[in-house]
Amino acid sequence: MIRAYVLMGVEGVEVNKVAKTITDLDEIENINIIHGDYDLIALVKAKTLIALKETVVEKIRNTKGIAKVDTLIIADEER
Repeated sequence: MIRAYVLMGVEGVEVNKVAKTITDLDEIENINIIHGDYDLIALVKAKTLIALKETVVEKIRNTKGIAKVDTLIIADEER
């Protein structure tokens, strides 16, 4: 299983609405509103890197209000 943190910048839509939409995706383990350069951080799970790409590119980036996305793949799952 591959996991990644996905940072999302939101524009033009209420952050809570975007968070609710993203939370409804099966691949999302957790989502939080944050302060700083990004507005949301989500822990995403996927079976493969291709599945992760599909989630980020086709589902998260296409969500209304998402202006920018950074994906940080977790390299150390043993802790």
